Amino acid sequence: MTVQQPAGWPVWVTTLFSAAVGAVFGFLGTIASERLKKRAKQKKISTHLAAEVLNNLRAMDGVLLMVVPEIPYDTDSWKNYIRAVAWKISVDRYSHYFAQEKEMVYELDEKGMLENFYAGCREIREVTRRNMPEALAESCKNTRGYGIGYLDAREMIYDPNGLPYSEVAANLGSYRKTQAAKA
Repeated sequence: MTVQQPAGWPVWVTTLFSAAVGAVFGFLGTIASERLKKRAKQKKISTHLAAEVLNNLRAMDGVLLMVVPEIPYDTDSWKNYIRAVAWKISVDRYSHYFAQEKEMVYELDEKGMLENFYAGCREIREVTRRNMPEALAESCKNTRGYGIGYLDAREMIYDPNGLPYSEVAANLGSYRKTQAAKA
């Protein structure tokens, strides 16, 4: 009695081919998984930084509404009120992500707007600490442009009139046309 080889390729060839195909799929799966993880992390960081930028812009607008030449700054209560609004300006999320994920923050901030915005935020906090309302208003005016520039670069909108962000972001094009028509 003789044992004949089954028709087709030898067993060792099919085993080797199967192992090679499995290795290729495993390698490609690992690469895809890493890219998806990076994209998810980048989206998370972008969302958190955008939220902090929006909150800071709202606080800056609040300061600018209160610091007007017609109102004297000599009352302590008024200075305290302005200071309380200015202290809402935060650099916590940016500092955290810059320390932990510096490369990713640089990828998000291609034009340097975010870096300049947070440098301005630090200046505002320092001016607030020194209790200088006139300088505070000037710092807020200068810093706002960087924050709005960053949001524009990320195709986000800052609406100083308080429109809910999700409504604005849902229809970017028509919102800009509506705002241009109003102006």
